[in-house]
Amino acid sequence: CVLRVYEYLHVHTAENHLAARECLETILETDPEFADGNAWLGYLYGEEYHHRWNENPDVYDSLDRANEFAETAMRLDPTSHVVHGAMALTLFFRGDYERARIESLKTIELNPNDALWLALMGLYLIQQEDFEIGVPMFSKAIEVNPHPPPWQGMGHFYEHYHFGRFEDALTDARSIGRSGDFRTELFIAAALGQLGRAEDAAPYLEEMLKFWGRPATELRRELIERHALSQGLTDHLLEGLAKAGLEGVVSSP
Repeated sequence: CVLRVYEYLHVHTAENHLAARECLETILETDPEFADGNAWLGYLYGEEYHHRWNENPDVYDSLDRANEFAETAMRLDPTSHVVHGAMALTLFFRGDYERARIESLKTIELNPNDALWLALMGLYLIQQEDFEIGVPMFSKAIEVNPHPPPWQGMGHFYEHYHFGRFEDALTDARSIGRSGDFRTELFIAAALGQLGRAEDAAPYLEEMLKFWGRPATELRRELIERHALSQGLTDHLLEGLAKAGLEGVVSSP
């Protein structure tokens, strides 16, 4: 079941997410004190909230479930870096960034050479504009595993975009891959918008809106709440989308 989680981490699809989640749920029915299993299941429910994949909001709140499993895992084994990592991600989504940062650092302290958790913790710190800690963490992940899954391109994208290196950001965005996550098209369109290439951005905006499936006015809230981006980084991305020609984007109130 844990290997199925790793498959999902390398190939981000709703199908792989569901397969890993259902597998762990079955295991925990017979072995409820499997600490890392609880942690990984908490992570997957956090991903469910994050991507809106396989949600069943009429039955449960996915972020509440993520928190419950993370807390259970922490009670069972507070020495596991996976447990602290799952807790950190849940806290990022809940908007408790200071505690999330503490748990991120604890995750890496417990296992400083786990490329996956270096990348995950570094990515979310970068998303909160904590570049001083997040970028070295993320860079070390690449050193440990020089053949990372495509989503790790996000860390470099955010860094380059934040500092105005839009050509580099565009290259990073194109490297992420297109798995139905609207953010890939969003990143490309925003970078093109900042480069003054609105005409080139038009098809990416169209694809983004198709995958997004919601009004552009809701993008800001989605990026902050469901993707744990800082307000500053979010507004910078929305600025790029507006320059690319997207109407209805709402930046800071």
